[in-house]
Amino acid sequence: MVNHVGSTGYGRAYCSALNGSWGIADIDEATRCVAYLRQQGQVDDTRVGIVGESAGGYAFLQALYLYLDLWIAGNSIYGISSFDIIVPAFQATMMEGKMRELSKPVEIIIFKGEGHGFHLAETI
Repeated sequence: MVNHVGSTGYGRAYCSALNGSWGIADIDEATRCVAYLRQQGQVDDTRVGIVGESAGGYAFLQALYLYLDLWIAGNSIYGISSFDIIVPAFQATMMEGKMRELSKPVEIIIFKGEGHGFHLAETI
């Protein structure tokens, strides 16, 4: 798992380094990581995936768009696809529709009562 630029837990400067570069700097680091691991013979090309939550979900969508052939699977967990204040479910269903239009395998799971994150005991 790559803790790319913008990740929390590494100080304010590291976290704010992603400002103005969402879906660019973070994806660059993820793709360079995969390239390095391939070069070292440490990755199985049939099992390369990407996952992101919230802003990382946006990065996931960008990664699929920019480097579709790099990833075998991926997961956007309450990821944004527009810069709304709270992530509404229609954004997820909109992305699902686009994936289906492209004949890509996609599954969407919406947890009733949840929004931006998992907070209900029955979901967790």
